[in-house]
Formats: sequence, structure tokens, C-alpha cells
Amino acid sequence: MLICDHFVFLNNPKTGSTFVRSVIKGIYLKRAFSSPLYKCACQFGLLSPPYLELIHPNIKLPGNPPDQHGTYCQIPSKYSARKVISVVRNPYDKFLSIYEYRRWYDHPPINREVLRRHFPSFPKISLDEFVEMNKLIAKARVGSDNMYNIGNQTAQFIQMFFRRPKEIFGKLDERYLSSQDYVNDLGEIHFLRQESLAEDLVALLATEGFTSDEFNFIKNHRKVNKTRQRYVDRTSLWTEKALEYVEENESFLFRILKNKGIDYQRPTFL
Repeated sequence: MLICDHFVFLNNPKTGSTFVRSVIKGIYLKRAFSSPLYKCACQFGLLSPPYLELIHPNIKLPGNPPDQHGTYCQIPSKYSARKVISVVRNPYDKFLSIYEYRRWYDHPPINREVLRRHFPSFPKISLDEFVEMNKLIAKARVGSDNMYNIGNQTAQFIQMFFRRPKEIFGKLDERYLSSQDYVNDLGEIHFLRQESLAEDLVALLATEGFTSDEFNFIKNHRKVNKTRQRYVDRTSLWTEKALEYVEENESFLFRILKNKGIDYQRPTFL
């Protein structure tokens, strides 16, 4: 979580949020270090950087250490009036990216022994097995049997951006999932889109008094934390089971995003 003068930025995993954090911090530091006196004071520890980066307890998955992915409900009250910004990504792309990035390979999000019981060859698992792994992670997030089968990304989205996620998990049912009741439960957030991230960020910061030179800094900034592509054609990884899982189990997430004007469709292949 990054606290800036006029806004709070929430770092949504595997969406390009690390890029946004990096460029925003870079802009603020460039501003600050343009003053030799400020630069010297920072070097001697007399002043702090012109932003605040908070590390919060991980409330998203039990047993995981604190991380930089603070949630809407963890924003300190004294900053609650500031605009909240984050990034969303096509759930189909995100699903494949997480599988290919393989942080779960060395840092399983849930108990490794549980995963080995379900997948004897873990951490070597197929995409279809990764679907089953996502179901287990979603159950860990929801804290129940997840009887309405919300997807892992949907559960994570609720944790990241709803005002009282624990309460939401307690009242999830078919009526809630098909209604508009969630609108008041979702935090007030301005979402950037991963597929047009630099352009969306420039458009947003233009409303916050940033300069054309700072926009060029964004446009020319290198990619950050980009997944190394292990396959020549990532789309060749898809299986019907995996596509159906994202389409069906993440349907609530798709509906929330569509209501925000962000419409993602199931990929089609020739």
C-alpha cells in the first residue's frame, strides 16, 4: 500500500501494480531530490521519502507473512478520504500468468503438505491440476466449504477491495451473487486496466497536477516484475477445463468489472 499526497494506491497482485508503485515512487523522489537540501536530509535520515509505503498483516491467506498487498479495509482511517487507486487485469490472462510465473512453486499460498496430498507430484502440476489448486486456495480465502464455488480471483478481489470482506464471505449466496447488493459493499476505487496501464496512469495523474515531463518518465519506464514467458505461445496452454473454470467460477468478478465499464470476454482461438 502506497500513501501519497492525494491518493492511496493498492497493490493488486499480478496486475502490473508493481510498475505503478515503481513509477509513482520514482516521480516523487525525482521531485524531492531536485532540492539538494532535501536530498542531503534524506541521505542522513533527517527526512523521510515524500510518500509512505505500508506493509500490513496478510489477512488474505492464513499463515502467510505480512506483505505489500494491503487491502481497502486496511487503509488507515486518517487516509480514508483520499482517492483509492488500483489495477485490474483480464482474469483469463491473470490465471495463465500466475501459473507461468510460478511463485506458488517455491512459495505455496496454502500448506505444502495439503497440496502434496491432493497433487502427489507437486510442485509439478498441469494446468488442469492448477484449476483444482485454485479451488483449494479459494476455500482457504473464504474460510468455509465455498459452497457457491466462487473462484480464487473473485475471493481475492473481495478481500482486496470490499469494505468488510469477512462479512461478505459470511453472507454469500445465490441471491447476493446475482443481485446488485455488492455495489454498496465494494470500496470506492478507481481502477486502471493492465492492458493500457501506462496510458490509464497518465490520464489519472493528469487530474492530480502531474507534469508532462513526469508523464514521459512513466512512458519510458522499464517493465517491472514481468513474468518470464516460458512458452512461445502461452495460449497453447489452455484446456477446456481451465477456460470453463475462469468463465464460470469467476463470473461474479466479471460482473463487478463490467459494472465498472471493464468488459472481458472468454478468449477465442482459431
